[in-house]
Amino acid sequence: MRKVLSAVITFTLFGCTGSEGKPGATGTTGTTGTTGTTGDSGTAGQQGQDGIPGEQGEVGQQGAQGDTGVQGEVGQQGAQGDTGVQGEPGQQGAQGDAGVQGDTGSPGTAFDAGALCSGDDCDDGFACTIDVCDINSGTCVHVPDTSACGANEMCVAGAGCVAECSVPADCDDGNFCNGVEICSGGACVPATTSGCDDGVACTFDACDEGADKCLYFPVESYCPVGEYCDGTVGCTMAGTESNPGSSCLDILQTQSDAGDGIYWIDTPTAPSGDAGADAGGATGPYEVYCDMVTDGGGWTLLGTISGADSNTWNTEFGYWSDRNVQGSLTTPWLDYKSRSWTELDVSSADIMYQRRYDNVVRARARIKNACLWGSSRFMDLFVSSNTTPCPASQIIVFDPAQSGTGLASVNYMEGSASGIGGTSSNGFCWNGGDNSGNTFMGHAGWNSTGDPCIEPAHLAYIAVWENSSAQYTNADFTGTNWINGQNYALMDVSFFAR
Repeated sequence: MRKVLSAVITFTLFGCTGSEGKPGATGTTGTTGTTGTTGDSGTAGQQGQDGIPGEQGEVGQQGAQGDTGVQGEVGQQGAQGDTGVQGEPGQQGAQGDAGVQGDTGSPGTAFDAGALCSGDDCDDGFACTIDVCDINSGTCVHVPDTSACGANEMCVAGAGCVAECSVPADCDDGNFCNGVEICSGGACVPATTSGCDDGVACTFDACDEGADKCLYFPVESYCPVGEYCDGTVGCTMAGTESNPGSSCLDILQTQSDAGDGIYWIDTPTAPSGDAGADAGGATGPYEVYCDMVTDGGGWTLLGTISGADSNTWNTEFGYWSDRNVQGSLTTPWLDYKSRSWTELDVSSADIMYQRRYDNVVRARARIKNACLWGSSRFMDLFVSSNTTPCPASQIIVFDPAQSGTGLASVNYMEGSASGIGGTSSNGFCWNGGDNSGNTFMGHAGWNSTGDPCIEPAHLAYIAVWENSSAQYTNADFTGTNWINGQNYALMDVSFFAR
């Protein structure tokens, strides 16, 4: 079916304008329409500006005062503080002006002798004196009256009745400790000082009344450090040229605080039976090196055998048994021989062996007196050959080696089996070595257990002077077992006596 579009066409005709018509009647009121839905909320507006501040209010009235609180208890008193350090004295003030002269005093009263003394005031307590007052001088006078004393007595002012005397012996009261009484003017006068004051400041003076004897005790603490109290001269030093000891031990026993160093000693001029003078022709005191610390101290250095210089000890006798000295105390660890080697009495002494290597003491041992075979001087051990070893039981290693430095093996360390005094050693030999029919001769050392000093084991020997072995050379130190292959120039052995 085709749709038909219809249209109404209105034609308006324009005529002439008519007169205004009358108003129409009022129409009736229409009904109220339905309420519409609520619209969406609008966006928040911007914050408004701050308002103008309001005026300050009036001040409020003051509140009423509160009640007074209860008073607290009194606290405990604090401890007293320490006394402050005294301040330094202030500087002396300037001298004040001279004072105004005082008024002239009133005239004095006339002299009254009675006011100074009287007979009763002058009693001196001695019955034999007449006590009077001298009115001219106003002093007491005591007139002795011997008639008031007994027989053989006389009255002495200030002493009373005392024995009459003609010689000091008349005045001896029998008391030794109160000094010696004297006879003066026919009367005995008591001693004014003790009878036992020796005038030496460092001694304690005492008196034994029963034995009538004075006792003087030196007190070293009264002397400065490094000095001791000599009961005759007072505080002095031991081991000086003017006050030598007989040995280093004697010096240490005299002065207990003596330290290691060089001291003076004086020894007999020659061993018994020897007509010679002191070693090298010297006489009188001489200097020695003293070890005052090791093993209790008091050791006198006899000599040192060193490998650092010429081979001076490797002879059959030589320095070992002659009276010559060598070396210097300024270098006591190089080849050195003291007068003490030939002069010091060792008849009751022990010997100390000391080994050094590369300028360090490596070990020390004490060889007891039994090993000296009755020798009175150290040199006597080397006058003739002795093939008998001193037992190892007579050797005390009090300072054992701590390493094998300078030795061929640790087995030879002092304190070890093959070292000096060890369980694998035969002890110690002086001038042992081999005899001239064998291959080796030496002066001091040790062999294996059970061997005499002449056996070829040669654990350790010093100063070899004859051999036919490629291992040994004629030297102060050579290739015996204990130091074979070491640097012998760094080795030295010293002997001390105490």
